[in-house]
Amino acid sequence: MVLRQGVGGGGGFLAGKQVVPVNYEAEVSQRLIEASLCNDLGSVHECLADPFVDVNYVGAVCLKIRKSGIVLREESPSEVQVDYEEFRTDATALFVAVSNGNEALVRKLLIVGADVNLRLFRGHATAAAAREGHHEILEILLRAGACQPACEEALLEASSHGYSQLVELLMGTDLIRPNIAVHALVTACCRGFVEVVNALMKVDYLKKGQPCKCAI
Repeated sequence: MVLRQGVGGGGGFLAGKQVVPVNYEAEVSQRLIEASLCNDLGSVHECLADPFVDVNYVGAVCLKIRKSGIVLREESPSEVQVDYEEFRTDATALFVAVSNGNEALVRKLLIVGADVNLRLFRGHATAAAAREGHHEILEILLRAGACQPACEEALLEASSHGYSQLVELLMGTDLIRPNIAVHALVTACCRGFVEVVNALMKVDYLKKGQPCKCAI
């Protein structure tokens, strides 16, 4: 099936008309995601110039995402093991650009209307930035208007992966509720991330133990 858009004039049914596939918006929007995944800025700009593209379209791609977990040892201290897992998941062009650490593309997508607070199966774009340790990109997302849930999710990711500078950045937003901060603190303690613990303990209410009831 196709959509036919008239531009005026005569000359028959198809004369002076543009023929567009019904699913063309999905096709060009998926191409935008795939071009972002490959860091193909030329194709990205070509897609963004298309009036049918949806910059917030959610499509399926294969992403390699950082993960960490605790490995328990019987007679020695437990350790945090970091690995990358590749799997097919839903993503937007912004989420992919953030995961790849492509700062220029992140800025471009935000300028043309990418939603910084759109949550996907793998979380917000802020969580992707925190998970991969992209400090500058996380700052960009915060300035673009990241909401409280997006900031809190990013804090938990940063605490899980030991990124103390990202923790300090997020705690400085005044968007982190006490119970979330306690959760991050417990995570950092369990994983032995001393610098993250120190960063969190700079917050007055954590020093005084005020949020403990909120965490129960």
